[in-house]
Amino acid sequence: MIAALAAFMAGSISTALAAQGVTTGAIGGRVIDEAGAGLAGVQITAVNRANGFSSTVTSRADGRYLIPNLEVGTYDVTYRRVGFDPVRRRDLIVALSQVLPQDVELHARATELSGVTIIAATTTETFTPTNTSVKTIVTDTSIQRLPSLNRNVIDLVRNAPQVSTSGAGYSAGGMSNRMNNVQIDGATERDVFGLGSTGTPGAEVNSRSVSLEAVKELQVLLAPFDVRQGNFGGLLVNAVTKGGTNELHGTMYGYYRDQDYGRNVPQLRATPFDRTQYGFSLGGPIIKDKLHFFMAPEWQDENTPVSGTFFGQPASLTPVFPIREADLTRFEQIMAAKGMPDVGTPGYANIPNPLFNFFGRVDYRINDTHRSVIRYNYSEGERLRQQNNRSSTAAVYSGNFHTFDTWKIAPVFQLFSVFAGGASNELFIGYNRARNRRTPESPYPQISVTGLTTTTSGTNGSIIAGADQFSQGNELDTDTYELTNNFSFQRNNHTITLGTRNEYVDLRNLFNQSSYGVWSFRGLDSLEAGNPATYRRAFILRDGGNVFFRALQSAWYVQDQWQAAPNFSMTLGARLDISRFLDDVPYSAPIDSAYGRRTDDVPKKAYQFSPRIGFNWDLRGDQTQQIRGGIGLFVGTPPYVWLENAYVNSGSIITFLNCGTGGTRAPDFNIDPEANPTCRGGAGSKPIGDVNFLSSKLKFPQPMRASLSYDRSLPGDLVFSIEGLWSKTLNQFFFVNRNLAGPTGKTPQGRVVYADSIRASNGASFPKLPAKVIANGGTARFSTAIDVVNQSKDNAWSLTTLLRKRYSNNWEGQIAYTHARARDVQSFGSSTHISNWQFGRTLSGRQEDPFTGISLFDQTHKIAGTGTYTKHWRPGWSTDFTATYTGVSGSPHDYVYAASGSTADLNGDGRSGNDLIYIPRSAFNTSEIRFRQIGSGATAITVAQQQAAFEKFIDESPCLSSQRGRILRRNSCKQPFSNQVDVAIRQTVPTLGAQRLSIQMDITNFGNLLNKTWGQQRVTEASSNSNVPILTHVGQTSSDPVAAIPIVQFNVNQKEYVVGNFASNFWRFQLSARYSF
Repeated sequence: MIAALAAFMAGSISTALAAQGVTTGAIGGRVIDEAGAGLAGVQITAVNRANGFSSTVTSRADGRYLIPNLEVGTYDVTYRRVGFDPVRRRDLIVALSQVLPQDVELHARATELSGVTIIAATTTETFTPTNTSVKTIVTDTSIQRLPSLNRNVIDLVRNAPQVSTSGAGYSAGGMSNRMNNVQIDGATERDVFGLGSTGTPGAEVNSRSVSLEAVKELQVLLAPFDVRQGNFGGLLVNAVTKGGTNELHGTMYGYYRDQDYGRNVPQLRATPFDRTQYGFSLGGPIIKDKLHFFMAPEWQDENTPVSGTFFGQPASLTPVFPIREADLTRFEQIMAAKGMPDVGTPGYANIPNPLFNFFGRVDYRINDTHRSVIRYNYSEGERLRQQNNRSSTAAVYSGNFHTFDTWKIAPVFQLFSVFAGGASNELFIGYNRARNRRTPESPYPQISVTGLTTTTSGTNGSIIAGADQFSQGNELDTDTYELTNNFSFQRNNHTITLGTRNEYVDLRNLFNQSSYGVWSFRGLDSLEAGNPATYRRAFILRDGGNVFFRALQSAWYVQDQWQAAPNFSMTLGARLDISRFLDDVPYSAPIDSAYGRRTDDVPKKAYQFSPRIGFNWDLRGDQTQQIRGGIGLFVGTPPYVWLENAYVNSGSIITFLNCGTGGTRAPDFNIDPEANPTCRGGAGSKPIGDVNFLSSKLKFPQPMRASLSYDRSLPGDLVFSIEGLWSKTLNQFFFVNRNLAGPTGKTPQGRVVYADSIRASNGASFPKLPAKVIANGGTARFSTAIDVVNQSKDNAWSLTTLLRKRYSNNWEGQIAYTHARARDVQSFGSSTHISNWQFGRTLSGRQEDPFTGISLFDQTHKIAGTGTYTKHWRPGWSTDFTATYTGVSGSPHDYVYAASGSTADLNGDGRSGNDLIYIPRSAFNTSEIRFRQIGSGATAITVAQQQAAFEKFIDESPCLSSQRGRILRRNSCKQPFSNQVDVAIRQTVPTLGAQRLSIQMDITNFGNLLNKTWGQQRVTEASSNSNVPILTHVGQTSSDPVAAIPIVQFNVNQKEYVVGNFASNFWRFQLSARYSF
């Protein structure tokens, strides 16, 4: 396959070469004489001020020229022609992916020995004819000064005004963070499998792709109309790295903080914590003006407490630990008696998190035509993690944790060429190799006990111990190969680009979840009796459970950058993305019989066409006002885990025994993972378990985006902008449950029901299955069946006002306000088909209808500001003051039914945790809602008490009180608005010669330092989950799922929002020292 790919890619070079600009910038314009006529044959040379690299082109017949493939930085440009006085322009700043316009007039001279005319010139990335898109640039000035406790380059993405921090990670345009593309100098750095929240390899252990010391500039793109940019549906993030210069420069630095570096509150001081980050950078010449190097290694040592509640925590911590000590003791005694003597601890646990990353780069100016760059990026990390979170209802023993190990290497080669007349070529070859391993802390099956009375009188408490279900055999190997080649040339006032980009992914995934077994019990009495409610166990059929998945993505594109008038330019392009899956899915006859679908009928090849057009109109021709915008299609590469699910769950590699459903009962409890018990009650033979399909016509997510922006230059180097962005997804994934036969009716409250029957005693429901599924074994054989098809309903828009100033006169700043809206059918936040279906949307309507609701990534309001000021006291002495402010609308959330001895499956779709609550007109009206007493005797919480408490809860919640008499709308509640100010103060002093020592303090949540009530984010008590359980479902009034009224219990101590029990809610600081030479 590698040989075939190499041949394919080699052919692509000769067939379609493309233009520079994705990882570089350019200088272009027109040279004229005193009469205004174009001058041909003018020699134009650009010299990089830092490393001495030069690039020379000659103006064409009409005087036009373009110097492409210039590394981002500062340049001097000289214009020479015999018979004319030379002109030199200094301090020209070349920005990433932009053409810096420079028109020059040459004057005839009397003698050959006339001096050089020097004209000082500066510009920004805003007023250039190639600036058409919505983007944010984080400059080197900001990167080095912004306060950051994590020192992760991805954290800087939050400074982009249109970026939403609602949901997991960073998102834009209403798309999942898993649809982002992350690059380093144009090379893929995204997590192609799609497991981490940052979108980069090693995110599960907080690994950093590259040290901040190595980053020169960060670019965040939302709608780039340049067809060379692709493979994203949400954000495109590109970090531009530093290179060596003609002078030897370097830094040595260290950062430190611990539990005492912040407010004296239990949330910070109750448990030990420390983090040390240190490293250095070094760059300089190997051969001056020709060969340079740069390197930046970085280390981290960290010990942090596990998040969430823990046994023995201070009484002042909220939320309180949920499980009574007597129940913990009894649980441990039962487990010891049954052969699990060490379950770990539900108390404080330390999480070590060592990290290392290295970045190295060599730049070589081969000759006047060619320049090459070789980069090498390495990272490794380890972290003890919890899959099941400790919370206000769950006590998780440390034996349920797992150790996550990861490492990555990523070498890259680039060759930049500039030919006579301004034609150019960029060849890019990259490789990214990543390895992930999970090791459970326990060798025993996962055990969960539910239905426990909590310390706050709730009835939905739980205990979890044993090996985490999803870490029982979990490995991932990913190898990504890239080849891109861009060629550009000029014809009159057109710059033509021809190009191709190819990405080949080869991965091995071992996901033998539940291979040790997973047992659940309804209460400690059931556990002691060895009478489980459910049992799940994986069985490996072939290849040790390994799935081998290969995919090839090829993009072919053509583009014309047309300077239609001196003050009006257009970018017109077309891109064809071709997606290929190179492996066959095994055929399963039992699945075909049950669903009428062949598991091997998956999409083999898909063609998606993406035309784009952008424009830039300089209203007065003087770079003081401009209108820019465009419209186009973008194809996003989904995380491959969403596609690979159909391979692993094809019924031929791994199958699952599921007992406790479909008329089967769980076997007697046995702690031995090798015991291989089977279901009681029959129908559990030859299980298949989870089934996943991919539509044979499935296309990758493809949003259409349009933008329109206005920029105006103001006095004092200020720029005011208004940016509008609209997005409509033409192709988006839609996860559909094929185990549902269809609705069986609708309740008086308006909930569509899929259940045949319901057990009144505990509310357990039994979904109606398709007839063929029943005939072939039902849910005992096919526990889930999720199909992935396309839908085209998602949409989003944003409007941003922005005022910014790039660094000059000792200060830089930006302030922006964004009003946005995002609507989608499902909000994807998981790696598996079943979870994306189950939690992608909560609904009360028809499961199969792709109707939109408020997206989990919706962030209505965002105010973002940054500013930095430098005070120079005397030579070598300076103080930097930097501040950031972020104010955002709270994240959307739902209220759902919780389970306690029942399935809490109100619509009978076979899953709990995704059923929106009905809000009664009155909590006292028993025709709308029924309560059941909690407990007995003197400590009992009566029905009347629960009714009164829930009525008060509704009254005090604007979201709920406005929706009385109906089922809650999806994601219609929002957590309160939050504000945070971070500051950094740096003092620099001289040492030897030009060397400097800097001491810096970063203070996060500075407002909380000024006032202990400021900067505190209020969240739901289930802050880690957008689906907030509020009513515990304990039964139904009848066995008729359509007519029955739910019977529930309500925690009378329930609060709508509480101050979040997390460290970022309190001021913290970090100290650092840096020595520069």
